[in-house]
Amino acid sequence: MKPSWTVLLFVVLLLATVGLSLSLGSYEIRWGELLSFFSGRLQDLQVKKVLLDMRLKRVLTAVSVGALLGSAGAAMQSALRNPLASPFTLGVQHAAALGAAIALMVLYGGSIGRFSIEVRGPYMVASLAFLGAVLQIFLILVLAYRVGVSVYAVILIAIAMAFLTQALLSLLQYIFLNEIVVAAVVFWTFGDTSRASWGELLWICLAVGGLLVLLLFYSLDLDLLSVSDEVAESSGVKVRRARMAVLVSCALGTALTVSFVGIIGFVGLVAGQMARLIGGWSNRKVIPLSGLIGALTLSVADLLGRTLMSPTTIPVGIMTSLIGAPVLIYLLLGGSHAQGVRC
Repeated sequence: MKPSWTVLLFVVLLLATVGLSLSLGSYEIRWGELLSFFSGRLQDLQVKKVLLDMRLKRVLTAVSVGALLGSAGAAMQSALRNPLASPFTLGVQHAAALGAAIALMVLYGGSIGRFSIEVRGPYMVASLAFLGAVLQIFLILVLAYRVGVSVYAVILIAIAMAFLTQALLSLLQYIFLNEIVVAAVVFWTFGDTSRASWGELLWICLAVGGLLVLLLFYSLDLDLLSVSDEVAESSGVKVRRARMAVLVSCALGTALTVSFVGIIGFVGLVAGQMARLIGGWSNRKVIPLSGLIGALTLSVADLLGRTLMSPTTIPVGIMTSLIGAPVLIYLLLGGSHAQGVRC
């Protein structure tokens, strides 16, 4: 199938998934009511409330977060010349979880209700999660910059920092040793697209737009970086600046989404691989396509999480791992087609 037809197919599938996500659930909405809602003729206030307060915000969050993680995944695979790179390569998720744990444990942002765990200070938790992720990014890139911002330096330092933040998180949980608070931290780490408010969704959409513009600006540099630093340097690319700009922008965008919706793995990794398999080598084509695939992947995962065991909802972070792991193994077993980035 030609790439243009494949893109059209993904767009149709995404629109169909969005429609099903708005329609299906514990409160089923007919397609006629959906059409009336979008045309402004819907009179049923209960249906309006379900669509506005629950379904629409959740669907748009899934699409925008998936697009950000997908485009960031493709860019980082080129910048680091690693087909297994993803938006979480810099350990953003561990640092964000540590920040959220500090908010929930030390600052008492969490509480327990009669039947469920609640978060009383969601903005405080999100703010400290974002702060933790940003500090992690800053430390990794400062240390990597001192040794030339090479691919190996960034990855090795990121691995070391990830182990450090995981150890600190485990230590914090061990010191407090409170089942309720530890459960609150675990609950926060489950990715959940229903968690974001309309204001937070606006920030995510702005981040998606800004990230796509910047990554497309550096798309040719990323093409050369995916070959080697020497080739990029000889072609006039300022390797340090280009790699730093891409890594910082992808990491900050990822930090923003993690702080609002929790940890959602595999989306950027799988979307980047699939986009290269379909779109070839050019990042100008691959990055938007990866964003589209990421949006579709997360939307499907969110839909399945809401409907498979209805009325019980499976967190979307769990669903992406259940879907993404087999898909990634399939792509990797595909041999050279799954390599995606020239190493």
